[in-house]
Amino acid sequence: MAPRRRSNTGFIGVLQRATGHFASEITTGGVRVWLGTFYMKEAAARAYDVAAWRSGRRIDTTEADEQFMAQWRRDHPGDVEAERAFWKSKQTYRRERRAGKRQRKAAVEAEHGPALGENPGSVCANSWYG
Repeated sequence: MAPRRRSNTGFIGVLQRATGHFASEITTGGVRVWLGTFYMKEAAARAYDVAAWRSGRRIDTTEADEQFMAQWRRDHPGDVEAERAFWKSKQTYRRERRAGKRQRKAAVEAEHGPALGENPGSVCANSWYG
Protein backbone atom coordinates (compact mmCIF):
# COMPACT_ATOMS: atom_id res chain seq x y z
CA MET A 1 0.00 0.00 0.00
CA ALA A 2 1.38 3.41 -0.91
CA PRO A 3 1.97 5.83 1.96
CA ARG A 4 -0.61 8.54 2.54
CA ARG A 5 0.41 11.97 1.30
CA ARG A 6 -0.97 15.40 1.90
CA SER A 7 -2.70 16.84 -1.13
CA ASN A 8 -2.33 20.38 -2.44
CA THR A 9 -4.95 21.45 0.10
CA GLY A 10 -2.73 20.49 3.03
CA PHE A 11 -5.14 17.82 4.25
CA ILE A 12 -5.11 14.06 3.74
CA GLY A 13 -8.10 12.83 1.73
CA VAL A 14 -9.13 16.29 0.54
CA LEU A 15 -8.86 17.31 -3.12
CA GLN A 16 -9.70 20.61 -4.74
CA ARG A 17 -11.98 20.39 -7.75
CA ALA A 18 -11.84 22.67 -10.79
CA THR A 19 -15.04 24.34 -9.60
CA GLY A 20 -13.29 25.48 -6.42
CA HIS A 21 -15.13 23.02 -4.21
CA PHE A 22 -13.33 20.45 -2.09
CA ALA A 23 -13.93 16.72 -2.38
CA SER A 24 -13.28 14.32 0.47
CA GLU A 25 -12.74 10.58 0.21
CA ILE A 26 -11.14 7.85 2.27
CA THR A 27 -9.90 4.38 1.40
CA THR A 28 -10.55 1.87 4.13
CA GLY A 29 -10.30 -1.88 3.88
CA GLY A 30 -9.35 -1.60 0.20
CA VAL A 31 -12.60 0.20 -0.61
CA ARG A 32 -12.76 3.87 -1.60
CA VAL A 33 -15.53 5.69 0.24
CA TRP A 34 -16.79 9.01 -1.14
CA LEU A 35 -17.51 11.42 1.69
CA GLY A 36 -18.88 14.32 -0.33
CA THR A 37 -18.12 17.73 -1.80
CA PHE A 38 -17.73 20.76 0.47
CA TYR A 39 -17.39 24.51 0.05
CA MET A 40 -14.51 24.71 2.56
CA LYS A 41 -11.43 22.49 2.75
CA GLU A 42 -11.67 22.42 6.56
CA ALA A 43 -15.16 20.89 6.36
CA ALA A 44 -13.89 18.25 3.93
CA ALA A 45 -10.99 17.50 6.26
CA ARG A 46 -13.41 17.19 9.18
CA ALA A 47 -15.46 14.65 7.22
CA TYR A 48 -12.26 12.69 6.55
CA ASP A 49 -11.29 12.79 10.24
CA VAL A 50 -14.71 11.51 11.31
CA ALA A 51 -14.57 8.67 8.78
CA ALA A 52 -11.00 7.81 9.82
CA TRP A 53 -11.96 7.82 13.49
CA ARG A 54 -14.99 5.61 12.88
CA SER A 55 -12.89 3.14 10.88
CA GLY A 56 -10.28 3.00 13.66
CA ARG A 57 -7.51 4.61 11.62
CA ARG A 58 -4.83 6.64 13.41
CA ILE A 59 -5.18 10.36 12.74
CA ASP A 60 -2.01 12.45 12.35
CA THR A 61 -2.39 15.36 14.75
CA THR A 62 1.18 16.62 15.09
CA GLU A 63 0.61 19.72 12.97
CA ALA A 64 -2.57 20.58 14.85
CA ASP A 65 -0.73 20.11 18.16
CA GLU A 66 2.03 22.48 17.04
CA GLN A 67 -0.53 25.10 16.02
CA PHE A 68 -2.33 24.70 19.35
CA MET A 69 0.92 25.10 21.31
CA ALA A 70 1.86 28.22 19.32
CA GLN A 71 -1.56 29.72 20.14
CA TRP A 72 -1.14 28.74 23.80
CA ARG A 73 2.24 30.50 23.96
CA ARG A 74 0.68 33.68 22.54
CA ASP A 75 -2.29 33.58 24.93
CA HIS A 76 -0.39 32.60 28.12
CA PRO A 77 3.07 34.22 28.20
CA GLY A 78 3.22 33.85 32.00
CA ASP A 79 3.02 30.07 31.68
CA VAL A 80 5.81 30.13 29.12
CA GLU A 81 8.05 32.13 31.49
CA ALA A 82 7.22 29.79 34.39
CA GLU A 83 8.12 26.78 32.25
CA ARG A 84 11.43 28.36 31.20
CA ALA A 85 12.25 29.16 34.83
CA PHE A 86 11.45 25.57 35.83
CA TRP A 87 13.74 24.05 33.19
CA LYS A 88 16.51 26.54 33.99
CA SER A 89 16.38 25.63 37.70
CA LYS A 90 16.34 21.94 36.82
CA GLN A 91 19.39 22.41 34.58
CA THR A 92 21.22 24.29 37.36
CA TYR A 93 20.36 21.54 39.85
CA ARG A 94 21.69 18.83 37.52
CA ARG A 95 24.92 20.75 36.88
CA GLU A 96 25.49 21.19 40.61
CA ARG A 97 24.79 17.51 41.24
CA ARG A 98 27.25 16.42 38.52
CA ALA A 99 29.88 18.80 39.89
CA GLY A 100 29.36 17.32 43.37
CA LYS A 101 29.83 13.79 42.00
CA ARG A 102 33.03 14.83 40.27
CA GLN A 103 34.36 16.40 43.48
CA ARG A 104 33.53 13.30 45.56
CA LYS A 105 35.16 11.03 42.96
CA ALA A 106 38.29 13.19 42.87
CA ALA A 107 38.49 13.12 46.69
CA VAL A 108 38.18 9.31 46.79
CA GLU A 109 40.79 8.88 44.05
CA ALA A 110 43.15 11.25 45.85
CA GLU A 111 42.82 9.18 49.01
CA HIS A 112 42.74 5.64 47.57
CA GLY A 113 44.14 5.93 44.04
CA PRO A 114 42.30 5.37 40.74
CA ALA A 115 39.61 2.70 40.45
CA LEU A 116 40.35 -0.69 38.86
CA GLY A 117 40.60 -0.46 35.12
CA GLU A 118 41.62 3.20 35.22
CA ASN A 119 45.34 2.53 35.80
CA PRO A 120 47.04 3.37 32.50
CA GLY A 121 50.01 1.10 33.34
CA SER A 122 48.01 -2.11 33.73
CA VAL A 123 47.19 -4.27 30.74
CA CYS A 124 44.30 -6.04 32.41
CA ALA A 125 42.88 -5.32 35.83
CA ASN A 126 41.72 -8.91 36.46
CA SER A 127 44.18 -11.34 34.96
CA TRP A 128 44.14 -15.09 35.53
CA TYR A 129 47.54 -15.38 33.94
CA GLY A 130 49.21 -13.10 36.47
